[in-house]
Amino acid sequence: MNRLLLWIAAAAGVAVMLAGCHRKPAEPLILVTDPHYPPYAFMAGDQVLGADIALAREIANALGRPLAVRALRFDEVIPTLIDGTMELAIAALPFTSEETSSVAFSTPYGQTDLVLLRRTGDTSIVDRASLDGRRVGAIAGSTAEAFLRESCLLNPVPCDSVAGALAALEGGELDAMLMERSLSALLLAERPALELLPASLQTESLAVAVPQGNDDLLATVNEVIARLADEGAYSRFRAEAEARFGELHAAALAARRAEAEIEEQAPLAAVMAELDQAQEGLQ
Repeated sequence: MNRLLLWIAAAAGVAVMLAGCHRKPAEPLILVTDPHYPPYAFMAGDQVLGADIALAREIANALGRPLAVRALRFDEVIPTLIDGTMELAIAALPFTSEETSSVAFSTPYGQTDLVLLRRTGDTSIVDRASLDGRRVGAIAGSTAEAFLRESCLLNPVPCDSVAGALAALEGGELDAMLMERSLSALLLAERPALELLPASLQTESLAVAVPQGNDDLLATVNEVIARLADEGAYSRFRAEAEARFGELHAAALAARRAEAEIEEQAPLAAVMAELDQAQEGLQ
């Protein structure tokens, strides 16, 4: 009898081990973000990096799940939570009470300022009052666009992309651009034709968004944010992201300058080749 009991116990132990070996891997935590907002989220080759991505990875680790990142335009982010396509949105999202009926927001994990960009030396754009009646751009669906509309401006111009908005401002299609401060400072390094006004028009708290009703996920998100705040980790994530984006940006600028130099030298190279051929003919 004792041997039989021992055999049954051993068999049960083996069954448990085999079940563990065949356990399904955890489902990925699906994050949606706009990868055009350095230092929060930006592309590095085919990867999305940034301070918000680092925060999302901490949340995924706390859940014991791998992280999957989906890149969308800013104005497409919140709708994917509402329709249940995505589970988590971190895209330098400000906490906005208007959205709380559709999605749930975490406790704030950071702050940001909305600031004005203008063409360098354009002293007609100086503050909020000087924007009335002007063509002021903002990323479509962002709180910068909402702020412009709530400020009784008649013609805020929604823009699909940051690069397109800055090009429109440089080209005179826009009179000014309202944008998040960190993003503006990083992108203006290569655009001497544009400048940033130092005063902020509005300060916002950044939060993580999840589908309404997913209380367990929201509780975990808030726990992670509280822990990272105690450790000062998000500030470190942001500093590392700014440094990394700066490196990528400098490399891209160097590559573009090298291409420009090659194009400028191409006619001279062609002339030199013709002279060499002529000289060979004389010999």
